[in-house]
Amino acid sequence: MKSIFTGLFFLIISSFANAQITFTHAPFDYQLFPRDDRSEGQMLIEGMVTDATATKISVQILRGAQPYRYVSQSLRFQNGQAPFSLKPSIRAEPVEYLARIYLVKGRDSSLIMTRMNLVAGDVFLIDGQSNAVAGGDGGSYQSYNPQLNEFCRTFTADFPGEGPKWVIANGNSINVGVWGTELQRLIRQNHQIPTCILNNGNGGMPIRYFSDRNDANPLDGNTAYGRSLQRSSQAGVRNFVKAIFWRQGEFEVGGTASEITNYPRNFDRLYRGWHLDYPGLKKVYVTQTGIQPEITSKLAPTVRDFHRRTAQLYPDVETVTTIGLKEFDGIHYGSGGHVQFARNLYPLVNRDFYHSTDTLQIQSPDPQRIYYSNPERTQVTLEFDVDQQLIFQNQVSVTSRLNGWNVTYHMRDFMYFDGVNNQLDSGWAEGYNVHLKLKQPSSARKLTYLPDYFPSTHTDVYPGPYMLNQRNQYAFSFYEVPIEAYRPSQRLQLVQVDLYETQLKWNLLLNTSQAVLERQDNQENFKPIATLNSAATNYTDGSVLPGHRYIYRLRTTLTTGSEIETRLLVVMPLPTSVESAEPWSVALSPNPVQGEALLKFTRAIPTQITIYDLTGRQHWQQFSSENQVRLSLGNLPNGVYLLQVQSSVGTHTQRLLVHH
Repeated sequence: MKSIFTGLFFLIISSFANAQITFTHAPFDYQLFPRDDRSEGQMLIEGMVTDATATKISVQILRGAQPYRYVSQSLRFQNGQAPFSLKPSIRAEPVEYLARIYLVKGRDSSLIMTRMNLVAGDVFLIDGQSNAVAGGDGGSYQSYNPQLNEFCRTFTADFPGEGPKWVIANGNSINVGVWGTELQRLIRQNHQIPTCILNNGNGGMPIRYFSDRNDANPLDGNTAYGRSLQRSSQAGVRNFVKAIFWRQGEFEVGGTASEITNYPRNFDRLYRGWHLDYPGLKKVYVTQTGIQPEITSKLAPTVRDFHRRTAQLYPDVETVTTIGLKEFDGIHYGSGGHVQFARNLYPLVNRDFYHSTDTLQIQSPDPQRIYYSNPERTQVTLEFDVDQQLIFQNQVSVTSRLNGWNVTYHMRDFMYFDGVNNQLDSGWAEGYNVHLKLKQPSSARKLTYLPDYFPSTHTDVYPGPYMLNQRNQYAFSFYEVPIEAYRPSQRLQLVQVDLYETQLKWNLLLNTSQAVLERQDNQENFKPIATLNSAATNYTDGSVLPGHRYIYRLRTTLTTGSEIETRLLVVMPLPTSVESAEPWSVALSPNPVQGEALLKFTRAIPTQITIYDLTGRQHWQQFSSENQVRLSLGNLPNGVYLLQVQSSVGTHTQRLLVHH
């Protein structure tokens, strides 16, 4: 029998002394109503009255304990029946609403139904296998016991002994999962928005289990896809799902070659089905699986690499890796790893749905280009996104579980040039680039980072070394990424910045015929700002604004016809603001700073002193209540920084130049 679910929760027939009323749509206790562009959620209260003496049906909405809204509808009978449809709205906020439904006869009214703890907010879905489920009765999850939060909700179509029910979400119940609940908690804490997460995960299942959509009947309850769609429909949220979090792939990595080769096709089917059946879907977040202790096919790394590349293949996909998460046993994660994953994922969700301006280094680093960077082909450069500040670990030491000895793992063993390791001499990070020095000239055409699998000999799981950024977002593992031919290295640098001006310089490449400087303002499209002659090595941009985020792109054309592209991220400072009834000023000397500088204040008041680089990354911070502070900056690399001094009487910001 074909199932029909379009927000039709249940059918209620309530009999009263002189009336009969049937509800086809009515709220549940604890229900979350998806919020709209006005940040309101709309209830739907519909049904039929068969008592001809009734004149009106009304709904009273209370916000907390206070009256908030009243809506009513006069009843018009035909053939002994009067249909009604009421659509009151509530605000998306950390406040619970109450709805009272009355049937009115002249001046008398009877309370027909009361629904409590109602909220409005955002809806997300989780799908995948056991690391998507991330919860249950297992002992490893019991340590995560978040305080129950009444504004984090979920819906189950089959609550034990009760049937369909809305409930408060918890990491160990109703299959929301540890990281799903932590994500809800972060949204609630930082934005005061209630959320609903429906976790449709199922442990140990391949992607074909989830992508088995019946195109003739997507709601087919004989498929996992159909059951998930039914659940969203029953909850009345199907058309309002904002994002789906996909975390799956361990089955294929440990499975057969055919499962692996079919993975992209199955994902494409799943992705297209989601966009057909969830019309409000705006984002899909795909998770790259970790490195397992054993595999059955040499093709296994291609699953991880497909996870990484989905953001390049689909316009609304965002990817995040699980490489580097703690409490990993080779397949699953303890509660600490799940919480860490939620906190890695949250900045992306925060940017995409809550207008966060904290966008620097929130993504898993992913190489955008790999190329030989010297003519001798003894150096390879990995170029990442321009906002990344990379860390490269050449080695890591651990204690062997076999004998207690110290064991060192080297990056050279886990970087594969055309499938062969031990070609690397050393590596280092420089801004958004990683440079690899090779032991000898190479003709390798492809580079792989991290092993196919990691035998659990001295440690249970791969312990590193890693590449990561300075916000501890670990880089994706990647498989057989092409190494481009030699291209000369051009460094675009910021030498000075003021509120309305930037001064840039770069090294002149041999055989330069022309250079074009372009600028991207706050993530818009790049636009040319200057066409430069073959000898130009600097440019002053006087059309910038305080507080804006710019990316400069220098495109140098050589006489050989090739083009070299270099980028630079600049975050402009905000104006100095000092508002005080009493004189208060800040003086720094010397500037430029070689090793130490002295910061003096006209009055000794509590201050917070912070030094940022021009990407917005914090390098140094100190609190003081003295009238002068000595800054020891010998460990800071040469460059331009921003000094910010905050106190109760104002904020002072100025440029700081470090030159040892």
